[in-house]
Amino acid sequence: MKHVDVVVAQRAPVDRLVEVLTTDPASVFQPDAPRETRDTGRFRCDLTIDVADGTTLRHGVDVQVGRATHTGRGVTLALHFEPVAHRHLLPVFDGELEARAAGAASQLVLSGGYTVPLGVVGRLGDALAGHRAVEKSLQHLASELAQRLEAAAEKVHGAGPIEAPPQPVQQSDYYLG
Repeated sequence: MKHVDVVVAQRAPVDRLVEVLTTDPASVFQPDAPRETRDTGRFRCDLTIDVADGTTLRHGVDVQVGRATHTGRGVTLALHFEPVAHRHLLPVFDGELEARAAGAASQLVLSGGYTVPLGVVGRLGDALAGHRAVEKSLQHLASELAQRLEAAAEKVHGAGPIEAPPQPVQQSDYYLG
């Protein structure tokens, strides 16, 4: 397994983030989840991979969110991602999402490991560019989750919406499944 750590700064206090992650993780992982699946801990997200010339590839992943574990600094959720399609070509991720205090603000940390598919050929590709692509994909996902988490925390506490930072313009967007 190859390890990845991604950290995203949050403006909201950690107690607000903990509240959302422990009471309504669907608002973070799949805000449009049907009512009957919101409490199952199973969600569908898209991961994006930026490739050369501004092209973006997206692929769906099934996300299993485990029970929240309270720590001295915040809360941790176990995560498992599997590709929806092309399972033999794309990595599987096992890790955790942690919301933790960072001074008056907080941080969202996505960390864990992924399996490299395709044996020796996959390990070579991972060494050449794959690991960096996974890091960038998880950084994008963590940033997206962080925005949703802050928006959900603000909604719960009535402080108004948080303005999302501008996103880079994508020249192409292809969906892989």
